[in-house]
Amino acid sequence: MKTKAQLEFQQTWRGSLSDYVTAIAWSPDGCCLAACSAAGEVMLISLLGFQSTLLQSETGYSIDCLAFSHDGQFLAIGGQDGQVKIWLLQSGLPKLITTLENKSVWVDRLCWNLTKHEIAFSLGKYVQVWDADTQQVAATLNFEASTVLDLDWRRDGKYLALAGYQGARVWNATDWDAEEEALDIPSATVAIAWSPDNQFIAEGNLDSTLSGMEWGNPAPWLMQGFPGKVRQLA
Repeated sequence: MKTKAQLEFQQTWRGSLSDYVTAIAWSPDGCCLAACSAAGEVMLISLLGFQSTLLQSETGYSIDCLAFSHDGQFLAIGGQDGQVKIWLLQSGLPKLITTLENKSVWVDRLCWNLTKHEIAFSLGKYVQVWDADTQQVAATLNFEASTVLDLDWRRDGKYLALAGYQGARVWNATDWDAEEEALDIPSATVAIAWSPDNQFIAEGNLDSTLSGMEWGNPAPWLMQGFPGKVRQLA
């Protein structure tokens, strides 16, 4: 009988794309895995029978980010050509419902609201929020200080945080026209994340620091001494 230390993983499926994989994401129910490549391919893999569907063939432009909506109804991708494509996954084969054209911009960050069918994606110094239900732009946010380096929705969907040069900015999703909250640092923030209970927000910074703040408390705390910049947070 094998002990826990002796248990081995067994490969149950293997697939490939024509170029290196740039991003992967699980559907919320864990039944599908999406993967994209530097060649512009997007593969949707159903774990029921391990069937794969190629949603987009080679375009010559890389796909760099993808994400499922909170309920798994939609899959969105973005990449080097500036397009954001969104598929409806409710029944049968995936159906492409929209292609958002953004010329001369590289879309490398996108994130779904965790309570609504709203997706936020980077457009250089701007972030656009698009509503999949109305198929309209809900907001266009100007970061001003630099290219947007990361973004994250608060878990209740009420706030959207953007990161870049000189820290982060947080917008109120119930009133996009309200003045944003500034979380300033003397460096640049390259990664940002909300805590699951919505109480805290953390920033990974270019100067090898990690800063955090309790929402509603203006006094941040700072962790120093990392050997390099903090590029990812969870």
